[in-house]
Amino acid sequence: MKETEDQVFKDRRDNYTQLLDVIPPLDSINAIPYKGGTEYVIKKASKAIQYHRYSKWTDDNFLLIGKARLYQVDFRNALETFKYVNSQSTDEAARHKAMIGLLHIFIWQKDYEKARSAIGYIRKEKLDKRNTVDFYLTRAQLYKELDDYSKTAAAIKLSLRLMKRGEKKARSYFILGQLYELLGRTKDSYKSYKTALTYTPQFELDFNIRLNLIEVYQIKNEKDSKRFITLLSRMLKDEKNKDYKDQVYYKMGNYEYNQKHYDKSIEYLKKSVASSKSNIVQKSLSYLKLGEIYYENLQKYEMASAYYDSTLNGLPKYLKKYPQITRRQKILRDFTEQTKIVRLEDSLQNLATLEPYELNKILDNIIDKEEARFKKDKKDKEERNNKNSNTEKIDAFSNLDPSNTRPKDDGSETWYFYNSKALSVGNSEFLRRWGNRPLEDNWRRSFKVASINPINTDTVKVADIEKIKENLTRQSQDQKEKTDLEAKRKKRKDEIKSNIPFEPEKLKASNKKVESAMYRLGKIYDLDLEEDTNAIKAYEKFVTRFSGSEFEPEILYSLFLLYKKLGNNVGLESARERLNKNYPQTDFAKLANNANYTQEGNINDKHVEEVYNNIYQMFLAEQFEQAEKEINQVVKEYPDSRFTEKIRILQIYIIAKTQELPNYRIAIQKFLKDFPKSENQDYLKKLLVASAQYNEKPVDKKK
Repeated sequence: MKETEDQVFKDRRDNYTQLLDVIPPLDSINAIPYKGGTEYVIKKASKAIQYHRYSKWTDDNFLLIGKARLYQVDFRNALETFKYVNSQSTDEAARHKAMIGLLHIFIWQKDYEKARSAIGYIRKEKLDKRNTVDFYLTRAQLYKELDDYSKTAAAIKLSLRLMKRGEKKARSYFILGQLYELLGRTKDSYKSYKTALTYTPQFELDFNIRLNLIEVYQIKNEKDSKRFITLLSRMLKDEKNKDYKDQVYYKMGNYEYNQKHYDKSIEYLKKSVASSKSNIVQKSLSYLKLGEIYYENLQKYEMASAYYDSTLNGLPKYLKKYPQITRRQKILRDFTEQTKIVRLEDSLQNLATLEPYELNKILDNIIDKEEARFKKDKKDKEERNNKNSNTEKIDAFSNLDPSNTRPKDDGSETWYFYNSKALSVGNSEFLRRWGNRPLEDNWRRSFKVASINPINTDTVKVADIEKIKENLTRQSQDQKEKTDLEAKRKKRKDEIKSNIPFEPEKLKASNKKVESAMYRLGKIYDLDLEEDTNAIKAYEKFVTRFSGSEFEPEILYSLFLLYKKLGNNVGLESARERLNKNYPQTDFAKLANNANYTQEGNINDKHVEEVYNNIYQMFLAEQFEQAEKEINQVVKEYPDSRFTEKIRILQIYIIAKTQELPNYRIAIQKFLKDFPKSENQDYLKKLLVASAQYNEKPVDKKK
């Protein structure tokens, strides 16, 4: 068990950029390597219990089994085992260990109420030295989980008095330093880090202690600031820190961020990302900080979106900020998508207004850039793929005949031209690239077919004939490649043109996309990013461009609320005036005029609902005259109730029973005009069409 516990501590993966867990966390994946050891413990301890059931060592063996199950993350069985020891053992130390084991389980299961109860029970007991240390550390972990850093620090401080020297004590002092740093107690933090170094920690912990020591260094003036950067720069130059450069750059980036030097901070954070090799978590945290700078400080949301996407590739899900980061990433991705839609559709609409020759010129330029980008990507890919192959060729040039002692031209003892293998590789490469060229001046020039007279096979050498054939073949291939390229360019140009909205229908569809995207962008600024000024700009731009849109009443009301929030009375009155002028019957206009409209409307709706039910009963009882009077009265008093539409339809039914056909048709037509978005539109239109068939016939009022 001791070996397992030591290995668990040794194998821990501490993220030193975050507040460390006082007790390294357990999970089912991390438990796999220790399964052999823990199974061995359970097997041996079980045998001892089986053969010596009533021995004084039985409770100790049950404790070993409980611990083994705890390290296997088998919390259910571990819980039962610790409960058994706590209830059955007569040894106080064993009972206390079992209670601390239970406390462990409650914390990892996030059952904090039971954990508090366990702490209250244990505090009343008199613990031995070993159990006291374990209790204080476990208690500190609970307070850390609850973000109560003052109590966490106090519990760790109590445990340090009784802990033995070594890595665990150094780590506990490091955590204490982190806690004091979070609490703003910089001097105590500096003292804790200095003390941690006195316990000769392992290299990684030692490195991070020194890094944090530099960070909490009291900077009082510009001279101190320069010294801070100098100390970190020295750590970068130290060869033994080469695997930790990403962390140093991250600290430098954070420092510059706190000084509000965002450009320098971005520069250091990018270096941190570039330096990260195996530390995926650190790379993700650097990406996250870059995303936060572009999001919170620079308001460059498209750049922030890219960095948040990269962040989630390696960010641990156990971080408390993970849900918040995920939500922000989704918002930024949506923002980027809507921005791209607006940009693309506006560009296509702009292309549709150009003259043909201007359009072709722009399209050629677009395709040229695409081809250049494609060639560059292809070249980069080939270089990556051929890296190993090129290395082998270099090795071939270097692995010369050891018996050959003639010097190389670079001063070494071997030379390329005395290595037959290297010469063979070089010759093959030359032939692949240039073909079989004679040894002559200007050998790179292709053979000019136009300057050749009709071939006389008697006088022309065989080599020259082969050369002519090669050139003709090459020219044919070049011509084919040129033709293929032109065909591809034409196809790509036609593809782009097919997306340009030349026709009115396509232009309408394009504008609809822009309308929807701009509406969504305004909502993102307003509700998700809480950027009031940018939201106002987005909304005003929308109502200017898409006057009469179905979204306009809602957007005008959003403008009304934003101007009200910012105390801009001119903007507020302007939004309200536009609502009252263009959309007076909408709920948005009524809300702008009366803040209590919704509350009052709910009360009125309940009353109108009761009246409607009474009118409907009159209708069923064929009390049409009384029902008509009630309808006229309720519509006059509550013209904007939620039940107005139902009441008006009921009125049409009553008119059908009591009046002539023209009045019936007029009532339907008026409803269709007053309620254009009603779900009953299609039904009433069918009634209108059907009524036209009886235009000159008497209506049977009983039907």
